[in-house]
Amino acid sequence: MSCKKCGNCCVDFSVSGIGLYQMRDFLKEHPFLSYSGLSGLEIDKPVPKFKCSRLITLDNGLRVCSDYDNRPDFCRNHPSSEMTKFVGCTAEIVLERL
Repeated sequence: MSCKKCGNCCVDFSVSGIGLYQMRDFLKEHPFLSYSGLSGLEIDKPVPKFKCSRLITLDNGLRVCSDYDNRPDFCRNHPSSEMTKFVGCTAEIVLERL
């Protein structure tokens, strides 16, 4: 299955290894990201969620990365690694370039 370009994986996602204590440095390193809340509250393990400002909506309604060639590894490897966890999309997608 190919990417449906819904953009949901760029909104409300967490990155493996980035917890509340690492969040400040992580956001400094990736200034195009912003904090969007916490997940994992139901299991008492709060994990920060992020959204990406590089996500743009095309005229046809598809949402894509505006800086695809310079995306970080956690985006580049999605969904083939466990680096990112996201809400609202399928894990079977394969990123492909427009």
